[in-house]
Amino acid sequence: MKKMNFAKIVVGTFVMMICLSGCGFWNFDTDLKWDEINFEVSQMEETPKSIVVEYGTPMDAEGIFSYFYGESIKKLKKKNYLIEEKDKNGFVKNYFCIKDEVELYYVPSDEKENGEQHQGYFYVYDRNQNLGECYAQLVYGYYMDTEVSQFFSDMFPQTDLDSCTRKQAIQACQPLANACGYGDAEVEVYALTVEGLQNISTDKDGEIIHSAPYSIEETQYIRELEKKLLEAVEMGDETLRNQVHFQIRRYKQKIEKEWSKKHEAYLLNYYVSVNGLRVDDVRQCLTCIYVPALGKVVYAMGSQILALTEVIQETDLTVSERSLLLAIQDALETDSGSFCVKKISMVYFADFQHEDGDVNRKIIDPHWRVDYSVSDAAKTSPNVMQSHDGTIMVNAVNGKFIP
Repeated sequence: MKKMNFAKIVVGTFVMMICLSGCGFWNFDTDLKWDEINFEVSQMEETPKSIVVEYGTPMDAEGIFSYFYGESIKKLKKKNYLIEEKDKNGFVKNYFCIKDEVELYYVPSDEKENGEQHQGYFYVYDRNQNLGECYAQLVYGYYMDTEVSQFFSDMFPQTDLDSCTRKQAIQACQPLANACGYGDAEVEVYALTVEGLQNISTDKDGEIIHSAPYSIEETQYIRELEKKLLEAVEMGDETLRNQVHFQIRRYKQKIEKEWSKKHEAYLLNYYVSVNGLRVDDVRQCLTCIYVPALGKVVYAMGSQILALTEVIQETDLTVSERSLLLAIQDALETDSGSFCVKKISMVYFADFQHEDGDVNRKIIDPHWRVDYSVSDAAKTSPNVMQSHDGTIMVNAVNGKFIP
């Protein structure tokens, strides 16, 4: 088999202006000045192929509930902490549990009436002092957005905290990873340092936009207001609903807090590899936020792993290394000096394709992952469409790019 130069390409001095206004196709007709690019290429034995995947081993519901509550589903249900919702055939559609202010929602894998497979998933929030929401808003607001994943990665280093090492954090989360099917997966660990938390939680004027966790008393008061809000919704009282909603918003603004050393945590992302390439997609991974000072996971979200069923041998990669770089040059304004391509690697991205009307024949293609950064001047310029570092995915088969 012919060797192909496909793995990681590290681009050192490729400084350009990028246009990322939405999904589209790149034109490959521009000449590239190779002498202006410094890059390294490692070898892969074979050309990456498109693959057919299915939803793999179901998550271990008992293991997940036991990790957070220390009790079985049966016992939680008997004590009225857990509610089951069943379909018309008597099969469980989902579980919802709340105990000691820890809220967990779990959907098991199943098959819909039309024969389509359903991917299992779960999420959990620790509502004590609003912990889960306070940390999750950082994940949702930044890392879960493909465009700014690189920005988040740069904000928080892959180093150890003073209070706990990354290895210890991984060990603490290992039982949960095992239960979700990610026990042997690749794990990236980011240290949510107090400096990074403060930086990402304030705007350019120093105003807090993402508060640190509240006190117990403040959280209880917010819960009382939320209960009153729910009652207003159930009564259909629009005036009262608006009044309480405004009251909650104003109160949260009043009690906003800065992040401190005790709030430092780890973000752990678990990724599986299929057919030798990582599935680099935040929708197809396990995410945990572990707080060493509390000794627990305060937020987690995970989906059932993907499993390989077929390799499509006739895959034709129209976007090779050279045409990718040509595409990047054509898509960027090279004379502005506002953007810099930092790193290019090849991964799988779960942008599912279907063939022959078979909803369960899920095909994923190899994708080029392009990490880029922007200059300080570009971050403040109103003419720059992207004002932060980020990542885009380029389908190596059809050339479609996903900002």
